[in-house]
Amino acid sequence: MKKLLFAIALIASQRTFAGSTDIWEGPGALFDLQGKETGKYDLVVVNAKNGSQIRSNITVTLPDGSVQRHQCLMTETSHDGWQSKCDNGDGGGHCFGEGLCISYVEDTTGKSYSTTIVMDGSVDMRLLRTELQDGKALRFFREKLHKRQEKGL
Repeated sequence: MKKLLFAIALIASQRTFAGSTDIWEGPGALFDLQGKETGKYDLVVVNAKNGSQIRSNITVTLPDGSVQRHQCLMTETSHDGWQSKCDNGDGGGHCFGEGLCISYVEDTTGKSYSTTIVMDGSVDMRLLRTELQDGKALRFFREKLHKRQEKGL
């Protein structure tokens, strides 16, 4: 499976307080243009918020046990919007109420990722990401993440 690149972290941290950390985890699946599943992976996103910035460390574990790590730094630009600088490009996103958000990240080679994010309450979210090259879809990623609850709560 080709290197997986992610830029989802700010959405998970919309409900995070300054100076706090959230951990989101769950399964992901990769699909080709015909909608055929071509692979699976597990995802852990650790969001650390400091003021208007959120640093996200993303760990992807593939079925063979190999691990990929990625980072993003998001800066909130409004209550519902942000800019992002990630290891797979720069971009941003916006939320439209009722738990529905989008993000877009593009690198200098013409590769980009457009993501639809659906918050299913305060501790669950689903994501559908389209990987594009020069504006043409290459493949799709589906993820379902759950916010890890602190022990003792």
